[in-house]
Amino acid sequence: MSRPAPQDAANDSVWAEARLRSLAAELDRSAQRARRLQTVTGALLRAVTPEQVSDVVVREGASAVGASGGVLLVAAGGVMEVASAIDCPTSVCGWLNGRPVDGDDPFAMAFRTGQPAWLGGLPFIGGAAPSGGEAWAILPLEARDRVGGVLALHFEGRGAIPDEYRTFLLLLAQQCAQAVERARLYEAERTARVEAQFAERQLDLLARVSARLGASLDEVQSLQAVAQLVVGNLADVCAIHLKDADGAVQAAIALRDVNGQAVPLTGADGEQPADFGPDLGCRRVLSTGTVDLVPVIDQAVLARTADAAGRERLRALGIESLLCVPIVVRDRILGSLTLAATDTGRQFSDTDVWLAEDLAMRLGQALDSARLFESTREASRAKSNFLAVMSHELRTPLNAILGYAELILLDPAAQLRAENRTQIERIRAAARHLLRQVDDVLSFSRAESGHDTLRIEAVRLETVVGDAVGLIAPLAAEKGLALTFVADPLAVVHTDTLRLGQILNNLLTNAVKFTIEGEIEVNASVEEDRAVITVRDTGIGIGHEHYDRIFDPFWQAEQSGTRRFGGTGIGLGVARHFARLLGGEISVMSRPGEGSLFTLRVPARLEAAALPAAAGPSA
Repeated sequence: MSRPAPQDAANDSVWAEARLRSLAAELDRSAQRARRLQTVTGALLRAVTPEQVSDVVVREGASAVGASGGVLLVAAGGVMEVASAIDCPTSVCGWLNGRPVDGDDPFAMAFRTGQPAWLGGLPFIGGAAPSGGEAWAILPLEARDRVGGVLALHFEGRGAIPDEYRTFLLLLAQQCAQAVERARLYEAERTARVEAQFAERQLDLLARVSARLGASLDEVQSLQAVAQLVVGNLADVCAIHLKDADGAVQAAIALRDVNGQAVPLTGADGEQPADFGPDLGCRRVLSTGTVDLVPVIDQAVLARTADAAGRERLRALGIESLLCVPIVVRDRILGSLTLAATDTGRQFSDTDVWLAEDLAMRLGQALDSARLFESTREASRAKSNFLAVMSHELRTPLNAILGYAELILLDPAAQLRAENRTQIERIRAAARHLLRQVDDVLSFSRAESGHDTLRIEAVRLETVVGDAVGLIAPLAAEKGLALTFVADPLAVVHTDTLRLGQILNNLLTNAVKFTIEGEIEVNASVEEDRAVITVRDTGIGIGHEHYDRIFDPFWQAEQSGTRRFGGTGIGLGVARHFARLLGGEISVMSRPGEGSLFTLRVPARLEAAALPAAAGPSA
């Protein structure tokens, strides 16, 4: 407002009043705009998700500037999409939605350049401009050097947007841009959190499956463990089908979730549960070896399923999503793992395929291990049976040889020359040696089969050790070895006397066998609650690296084809098995060329309730 030439005081007063009214109006407009911005800010702060922010930006933004309506555009895949629109002409929204971002229209330019556009009538949008004119404010929402969207507000009845509105609209756009960016970051953080939680649940499921599978080598228990963990955690129905020896498909296990409980899923007579025909699920996967993922079971899927019974089973179970993966081990398909979702809203995706394949891999390894273990057990049983039969068969002729040799040596009528008597005594000694080896094989066979039984009785420790030393004394004397023993005469142990004697006999036999010259000492006592018996020799000794191996069946430190020391190599293994059977253990200390010290520790009072499970000699 220009000031008039001064004429008189009255004119000055009129001009001053007009100026004050103009300033008051401008101040009022500024206050109104501030209140509008405050209203927009509060609404934007309450909005969290991108959808909520989009609605607030358009609704509150249009209301704050008195716009007739507006639209918020976002860019996705190189085109513009309408995120939210209020009172925006349908023709305008239709024209904008799907337009390329690299186009030459003002909206695309705002995305690319980040510069606002102020337009009057826009006849190119949905046809001619409405009567009275139409103005548009195209405002890029830029934050962190990134245009997150474009807010376009239209004003009916205006030919152009005044400069004083433009400053306010740019300030409004800045607030909206910050809100859109905050919503984007919130959505990204929420998505990342959900994905992290989902990945954590997946890893937890895999860890629990691995723990269950590692706890058993039984095939049925392995299948049951996987199916029970899958139902309720990953799927509503879980079925595991395996191929039998003839290649036929059999349902090894099938469970479904009923009120939070995994219950068996059964089929009709002659039908395999969760078998949906040759075109879908297990049979398709077992024939092709590929994954079968059907995110949605709709009419199109049912139409291509040729098997009528399979379609009926799908309907009866209410299957809405299906995933089936092969169980492959060493390039061989053992079976399939089927996951199905009913009416719980689950829908399988590629992420679930990865998890299901990992489960199938772990299950396949467990099945392979279980079958290999069973094959090994069968082979071990066959070996033990063979050893037992052969040992019994050998004992009969050996006993006959010993008997006839004894009869000849004891027959006073037999006129034996000295050399003949020596030869017969050697026959008897060889037969006794062979009989001891046969007894070792029999003990090993019983140990492997787990048929050992214990008979606990009280006995003086000196008596048990003395009997064992007495049996081995002739062998030591033949080699010129000094054999001595010291035992506490008052010590009494409650144990299986026969098994303790066998342990000592095997330890002493081993000492005599591997001692060329020198001595063998045996000491026995009771220390606190354990009987401690040591056998020390001056034999060839054992390297530290062989301490564990010497207890393995059929193993000797001297592995060459021309061994100096005979024997089956199972004596120490049987001794350790019996020691563990008695609740004790055998340890060894030795140096090559300096001899060995074996120490047996067993409970002085063995209680029947505390007996350990029988373990094989190679355990």
